[in-house]
Amino acid sequence: MWGKYNGDFCSFPSTSHVSVTCHDGLVKELKFRGNKVVKAHTNFNGFAVPKSLGIWGNLPNKIHRLVLLEFLDLSSNYFFCSVSAQMYKMINLKSLNLVGNYFNKTMPHWLEC
Repeated sequence: MWGKYNGDFCSFPSTSHVSVTCHDGLVKELKFRGNKVVKAHTNFNGFAVPKSLGIWGNLPNKIHRLVLLEFLDLSSNYFFCSVSAQMYKMINLKSLNLVGNYFNKTMPHWLEC
């Protein structure tokens, strides 16, 4: 989807799982919600194989460069490892939703409730 998209992200068409909201031509809100409602297949060599879509892998190391972002929803995906300690640089962030992922290391102290 993103690999072939060369247009203005502020004009990116929204779906129930992906949306981009802009203000004055600047991206202010990103939603990349996975769909983990569907149960996983049984085991495949010890690992569950999901039937649904979502983003897989590590949370990008450079996500902190989105300093103007106010709302970020990456819920119900397949992110694992840790949340970047550099995300504290996202000083305009008002809402961060990482629920339903597989982070397996400690959260940065500034993110803990």
